Amino acid sequence: MAIALLMEFPGATQDQYDKIMHELGMERGSEDLPRGLIFHVAGPSDKAWQVIDVWESRADFDRFVAERLGPAIRASGLVPMTPKEFPVHNMLGVHFPARVAMIGMVA
Repeated sequence: MAIALLMEFPGATQDQYDKIMHELGMERGSEDLPRGLIFHVAGPSDKAWQVIDVWESRADFDRFVAERLGPAIRASGLVPMTPKEFPVHNMLGVHFPARVAMIGMVA
């Protein structure tokens, strides 16, 4: 079952986010996306840098954190976060229909 995760990094900046994404090799247009990642969006709020991800499974996300994201966050000096997780019931958007049907999120 697909999961969505909301991650907040209080005090983080766009520059820090961009550096982490560069280190991960996950800049816009990159082909080196982690296995299981369906969707990623990030931007600032008034209190934190926020990231919303959708993953095929929690195991895929946990593997990515252990192997790639966790070390990059620690190296950046940011405080590791505890994501808020919820199961994905539905996801809509012009780029999602084939992918969503493929992982069985919509009937």
